[in-house]
Amino acid sequence: MAEKRKYQLKIKQFDRNEIGRDFVVGDIHGWFPVLEKQLREVGFDKEKDRLFALGDLIDRGPQSWRCIEYLDYPWFHSIMGNHEEMMYEYHNNIAWFNSYARHGGQWFIDSPADLQQKYVDRLDALDHIFEIDTINGKCGLVHAEVPCNDWDMFKLYFDRYGEAALWSFDLFDAFKKDKKKEWTDPLIKGIDFVVHGHAGVPYPVFFENQIYIDTGADTKRLTLLEINNPAGLIAHHLPIEDGK
Repeated sequence: MAEKRKYQLKIKQFDRNEIGRDFVVGDIHGWFPVLEKQLREVGFDKEKDRLFALGDLIDRGPQSWRCIEYLDYPWFHSIMGNHEEMMYEYHNNIAWFNSYARHGGQWFIDSPADLQQKYVDRLDALDHIFEIDTINGKCGLVHAEVPCNDWDMFKLYFDRYGEAALWSFDLFDAFKKDKKKEWTDPLIKGIDFVVHGHAGVPYPVFFENQIYIDTGADTKRLTLLEINNPAGLIAHHLPIEDGK
């Protein structure tokens, strides 16, 4: 595989939603029919509620092409995942062909050149990090990992940490196996809680103030984590049948 590019932090802050609910969804991977069913199940109100995605909108599922449609909705916001990054890398370097095709990118590879450019332009503009003010404190969204224990340091040195933020499973694996090291303490200071996708889990998993919610690959169910509820964080992990 070709060398990955260096990352310069792109970040966006969101004020508290005072009139509705906020949800975070894990990696959609083209399963927009599943997402729509689960939004109906929780009574999502497009006039008041907001949905934040953890990246990997594309590849593997049947409707990756709908990512642009969703990004045009004022209530939908997404950070970048490693699959958006793979799309960019393949588009700029044919050496990524085999890797991207193997990880679900054939739909993009087969798309006309003008559509490819449209997808790349839009998805490469996504932010790496979101910060959201909620009734439960400040929420950070990162696709993969925060490879240090300090949120402010993570942002300050994102050029060093950016690859892990998009690609790494190392800390998740360490937490899961309880292989404690000084640098793998799961509590991140400077932020109230952080929500991650990327690492497949059968149900939402909490490590101190970090929550992993990428349940789609393991269960064909997308978790909607409600983050702005006075009762606390509420995980909606609903039974579905491929979006029917």
